[in-house]
Formats: sequence, C-alpha cells, structure tokens
Amino acid sequence: MRLFSTGSRSGARLAAGGTAALALGLATAGIASPAGASVPHVGPVYPAPGSGPVTETGSNPGQTGGVTYSFTAVKTKKTKALVWGLWYPQNPATWSFGLNAATLTFDSVDSNLASGEAIYSGSAEFPDLDGSTPTLPIRLVVQAQGGLALETSKSAHLAVSKKVGAVLEVTGDFAVNLTFETSSDGGTTWEAADAYYDSTPHTEGSTSSSIDGAFWYEPK
Repeated sequence: MRLFSTGSRSGARLAAGGTAALALGLATAGIASPAGASVPHVGPVYPAPGSGPVTETGSNPGQTGGVTYSFTAVKTKKTKALVWGLWYPQNPATWSFGLNAATLTFDSVDSNLASGEAIYSGSAEFPDLDGSTPTLPIRLVVQAQGGLALETSKSAHLAVSKKVGAVLEVTGDFAVNLTFETSSDGGTTWEAADAYYDSTPHTEGSTSSSIDGAFWYEPK
C-alpha cells in the first residue's frame, strides 16, 4: 500500500499519492506459514480481505495536520485476525530535505502506544542558504484511532516483523493520521517538516518522502 511519495511546496504534490495510489497498492505476495504450522498467516499485503475502501483527508504529510486515511466498511468477518501497520522492513518510511534520505525507525521511547501514537525517528541534512548542511531530527508521527499496540502474542502468530514497531488491531472502521515533523532545537519543540522547510531560507530544491502501510492477517 504505497501511501504516497511527496514533494515539498517548492513542488508540493503527491507524486503517486492519494486514494488512487492506495487503490493501486504495491503487489506483494502473501507470506504463508511453514508447512505443518497450525496457524497460517498472510502479510504484509494491501489490501486485505475486508479491509474496505479508504479515503484521504489532507494533501501533504509534511504540512501541518498531515494526512489522514480513513478505512470504512471494514468487514472483519472475512479474516480470523487482522492488523494494520507500516510496511517494515521492506518499505520503511523515509524523508529528505533534498540531500540525504533519512530512513526512519520505530522509536519506543517517544511513542505513546496507549494513546494510539507511534513515532518513527531519524535525521536529515538541511540545505541552509549559507551553504551549511545542519542535521535535523526528523520523525513520522502515526496517530491511530483506537490505539496502537506493539506486536503482542495475539499478533505474533501473524509474523509481524518487530521492525514494524507497532500495529493496530483492526476490529472495524479505523483512521490513521501521518505527519512528518522536524525540530530546530534538538527535539524540545516540533513542527511539520515541510512547514519548517518553507519558512526557513534554503538553497533551491525540494523535499521528498515516502510511507507505506500494510495488513497482516490470518485467513479463514
């Protein structure tokens, strides 16, 4: 499920994003349990049986408010178990201010899974107008309605990689908000990454980012 590949407001767009990209998805074969295993599983894949249609609110995950994806008409009876999460380790979230591409990894310290918030952290060089390239912390904030949980015994049989970090157990319709943020004061305060880029003098260029989401499930 390729959520989007984005450019900055210097060319801010969803290169292949939005609902159309979600509908197209990334074709990845299901992963079945080894022969003889008592509980088969499939994933990461998009879509999953009963995962329902999705709508998008917002246009750029780097801008204030990010992008929210809402899954509706979810039919959980089509699977025995179903979870959603980011497509790690195959397609990790990335961010670039136009220089190096930061690969973001799950941050268990800053995440607050009980409140439905998962943080993926990294750092990227910023093309300052004076020619310097200071490194700024970057994070992707995933906020899910209904709460996220680390891989638990209930989802472990779905073979969700620990690098996914957090998954949302799908029990009905759900929505997730995704926002890239950066900090110019070492992590004390955060703002949307593209909003910072737009308001801070920099050399000509553009930002770029990518996020993928997927499902893991136990078929009936």
